[in-house]
Amino acid sequence: MPKNTPTRIIDSQKTRAASFLGGGAAGGGVSYHSALGGLLNDDHPQYHNDARGDVRYVPVARTVATGGGLTGGGDLTADRTFAVGAGLGITVNADDVALTTPGTLTVSSTNNSTGSHTHAITTSSDVGTTPAASILASTAAGALTVATLYANVNVSTSRIDTASSNLTLAPATNVVSLLSAVAVQTDNYASQLTGWRATYAGEADFRYLFVDEMHAKSFIADLEQALAGGQIICKSVAMVASAFTVPAASGTATLRVRDLPSAANMAAFVSGDIVRLRTFSRSGGSLTIADCWGVVTSYADQTDGTQTWTFTRSAAPNAGGISAGATIAPDSIVLDYGTTGNGYYEVNAIDGAYGLNSPYARIATWTTHPATGTALRAQFGNLRGVYGYSGTEFGVAMGSATGANVTVDATNGVRLRQGTTDMIVLNPSGASYFAGVMTIDTNGEIRQGTGTLGSNYTGLRIWRDTGIGRIGGYNTNVLQWYGSTDGKFYFAGGKGWLERYGFYILAPAAADMGIENNIAWPTQGNLSTLSGYINCGFAGSSGSPDGQMTIAVNKAGTANRINMDTNAVNMGGDLTVTGEINVRQHTTMEQWSLDCANGTALTMANTFVFQFSDASVFSGLVVINNTTDGGGGVFMCSGGVVTKIADGSSVYSTTKDTASKTNLYYDAGSSEYRMQNNTGGSRTYNIFTIRLRAAS
Repeated sequence: MPKNTPTRIIDSQKTRAASFLGGGAAGGGVSYHSALGGLLNDDHPQYHNDARGDVRYVPVARTVATGGGLTGGGDLTADRTFAVGAGLGITVNADDVALTTPGTLTVSSTNNSTGSHTHAITTSSDVGTTPAASILASTAAGALTVATLYANVNVSTSRIDTASSNLTLAPATNVVSLLSAVAVQTDNYASQLTGWRATYAGEADFRYLFVDEMHAKSFIADLEQALAGGQIICKSVAMVASAFTVPAASGTATLRVRDLPSAANMAAFVSGDIVRLRTFSRSGGSLTIADCWGVVTSYADQTDGTQTWTFTRSAAPNAGGISAGATIAPDSIVLDYGTTGNGYYEVNAIDGAYGLNSPYARIATWTTHPATGTALRAQFGNLRGVYGYSGTEFGVAMGSATGANVTVDATNGVRLRQGTTDMIVLNPSGASYFAGVMTIDTNGEIRQGTGTLGSNYTGLRIWRDTGIGRIGGYNTNVLQWYGSTDGKFYFAGGKGWLERYGFYILAPAAADMGIENNIAWPTQGNLSTLSGYINCGFAGSSGSPDGQMTIAVNKAGTANRINMDTNAVNMGGDLTVTGEINVRQHTTMEQWSLDCANGTALTMANTFVFQFSDASVFSGLVVINNTTDGGGGVFMCSGGVVTKIADGSSVYSTTKDTASKTNLYYDAGSSEYRMQNNTGGSRTYNIFTIRLRAAS
């Protein structure tokens, strides 16, 4: 049917024998289905299908519900027009419903809670060149550039980790840390940052550097300048945090400093420490330094990161110090000298009036007060004014200035001193001396050698033996010689010694015979060959000492020797006396003035001729005793003439070839005096001669 045409209902009841044609009221038909009698409201479940289309009978009590973007629902008592409502992403036009095209997301976009879409977005990997609000995305190479990076970072959990390569910060000007959490902080600086680090082999440059600890393998002062001045006192310090008004002597004031909190047990000061504040002023090129000494107590942490102490100014020293009421400016140094017994290290390179004794470095300790009770322990550099030096002298001095100390300088050399008195000196010329007594302690000694003492030591020792000093020499750990406090100098392993009463050599054992009992003189250039020796204690090789002494001119043979024992002195060579020979007179029995009885007798066969000399002739006295016949004679030989002085038995003559006689005569052919045995048999003679001159 055409649109808006009233509905016509055609009903056919095959079970009823009547047909109805619905129409207007004037037609007399039934207008409403409900007017039909005997029918329920929903008694037509079937539908009719003919050329006009399917018609279904729907009760008007039914309701059509809308939702999901449709509106216009309700029951069927009236016409219902459905409409699609506009919404996020939906546009309702006159003839259609369309989805809107999503716009580009920006930094201000929010998520749609009713659905999700895929959108194209605009990003940037460089928001530093032309700063603007942008969504960041890295380049394919992983680069990202930003103008400013803001972050609320929890230091204990967050980190920037490059995994393998270096992290490079390359700002145009500065790397700045803003400590907004500290209300009074006005200076922007990197403070207490754990792990802050420059490259291992590179550089870092800071205008100010505040650190809790500094560990440096190398410390290099660029351009060799100390901008803070030429005097450096190395002690614990703090910085004045706010202006401090100096109290009068013994007065107190609150000193506020910038230091680590005591909760970390890292405060620079300890309650009771003596501290020092200083002021510097210059007028006309002259530098004036004023001090204020005091004791700090009553430590307290403040909410602004500073700390306060109660400062009590010392009553003394006070003269020439900072005046009461003077102001110590913030950032001034407060130097802590600790308590009595503490020390400090000082480096001084100040010029001018305050540099009279510089440059130097020193270590000092103090008692009572650091301004009045300082004791110098060591100084290097200019020693003027310390350790007894009155003028400029460069060197090193260590120890107590009034007690034991050591000084080294070019003028005096190396000195071990007691106060200013030299005890041991090694002077520049190379000489050295002891000014006092040097002793050896219980276990001390001086030793030079090789090997191990007690095993195979060879060398020199100076040591202490039961409280007495000794000196000795060892060979393979055997003591060869030593000096003793008994006044003796021992040698040969103690078997010989020299003392005030003489030179002693002990008689050796049989095994050492002929070795240890000699005083020998080796041949020059050959120590194994002796040119002479004195042997004491043994005769031959019997092994038993007999008191004999042999003096030998040479080692080989038996000639040229003097043998001395308890019975006689036997000489194997000539005895030349330039003085007198004084012999005793025969006033006691068996004590002869001259005794030749122990000499060797001369045995001559019959007709044998003995010549008294050969190369050297003589004139002198000859005394002969014929032991065979018992006769003796005395002859004077001189001037080629033999004079018989005595012949008690008439057995001698002075003529050659006299029969039955012993003939002593002069042989003119040889100019010699000779003796002939012409007795007819062998004879033995004892002969004693005294030569008066070496001519006949």
